[in-house]
Order: sequence, then C-alpha cells, then structure tokens
Amino acid sequence: LSVFDIADRTQRLIRLQAPAARARDRSVLFHARSHPLVRADPEDLDRALNNLMSNAVRHTPSGTAVEIHVEQLHDKVRWSIRDQGAGIDDAVLPTLFESGVKGDGGEHGLGLSISLRIIQQFGGTIAAHNRAQGGAEFVVTLPAAESVSGTG
Repeated sequence: LSVFDIADRTQRLIRLQAPAARARDRSVLFHARSHPLVRADPEDLDRALNNLMSNAVRHTPSGTAVEIHVEQLHDKVRWSIRDQGAGIDDAVLPTLFESGVKGDGGEHGLGLSISLRIIQQFGGTIAAHNRAQGGAEFVVTLPAAESVSGTG
C-alpha cells in the first residue's frame, strides 16, 4: 500500500476521462478543499474511482457537467461525485452495490460491486443517493493517512 494525495490522483483520472466526456458533450468539474492523503493501492483505488466517474459521465445529460469533490473531515477523506442525470431507481438503490444489479443504462452489473469491494479493502465505505436537485451522488469515505512515510 502507498500513501498518496487523493486530490492529485483524481485530477490525473479526470485528465484520462476528459476525451470521453468531451466526445459526449459533457464536462468534469473538480473541487478540492484540501489535498488529503490516503493509504491504499493506487491502481486499485483508481479502478474504483474511475468506474464511478465513467458511470457519472454516462448518466449525465449532454451539455452538463459531472462534479467531483474531495475534502478531509477530521480523520476521514470524503470523495464524492454528482451527476445531473435522472437519478437511480428507488427500487434499485438498496441493492445497487450487489454483483449483477444494473441500474438503468448499466452495462454488466459488476462495476459498482467491484468498486465497493476495493473501497472496503482500504477501510472505506461507499454510498449512493438521489439528490433533491436531480441526479445521483456517490460518496466514498476513506481513512485519512497521517503523513507520507518511506517511499510508498
């Protein structure tokens, strides 16, 4: 496991997602109140966060933006992503992270269960809800790492 800045890592993922988002006439906005450190396997965490980003870009309408927020709250790091789509069917929400469960427009029903397993592996949680303003929000919470030690 490595200790790294999740805000910097997120910006890297956004750069990788940007061409696909632009091709669909969508943008990704990033807001970081700080640059919190987390302890995780960077490639595994990338896979989980990239899945959430891909889903949000796919589900937000053309001409709109997906928003990602990163902040540290005491000993936790909060990473959230919001889209402006139709939201998640209330009947699907309770089982959304189970393998094989697909929301409207879902592909295989595996991505969110894999993301959940990865996030939990690093002591974190993931939750989804519909926003009152429309669209869905996914919130990942991870333990904050105290500092970078060693070479990572």
